Amino acid sequence: MNSVFLAKEGGLFDFDLTLPLVIGEFCLLYLFLQQFLFKPILSTIENRREFINEISLEISTITSQTEQLTLMYDSFLSSAKANLRQDSIQFTQKCDTLFNEAISKIIDKNQSFLNTFSLAMIYSTPIRAKNVAAYPFEDETMLIQQALMPQLKD
Repeated sequence: MNSVFLAKEGGLFDFDLTLPLVIGEFCLLYLFLQQFLFKPILSTIENRREFINEISLEISTITSQTEQLTLMYDSFLSSAKANLRQDSIQFTQKCDTLFNEAISKIIDKNQSFLNTFSLAMIYSTPIRAKNVAAYPFEDETMLIQQALMPQLKD
């Protein structure tokens, strides 16, 4: 009977007292590694995971705010462009009107000068300075400036 539990020494598997000691050493090593190696590493990994989640939340918040600001900017920009186009059209129309008025005044003045000059030539009468200017184009720039500048300030 004793022969069943007795194994040959130096065999492949020795089931003697060393096996429980090796299992005990393995458990102690596992507990030691668990306490001093695995636990700090796992807590560091968990802290990093929480940090990444917080950063992801902040990034998503900032991204949504950025999208809202971009939409506000686009709407503001489009309304500003529309207002600018409308103002530009109105300014161009006003400038055209003022320019046409100034040109018509110049044409009227020149026509008046030509009429007076042609009558003077026909009847050989001297041109008086108070009837018409000696040179009708001398104050055209002044006339244009007077016509355009006060009305553009409006």
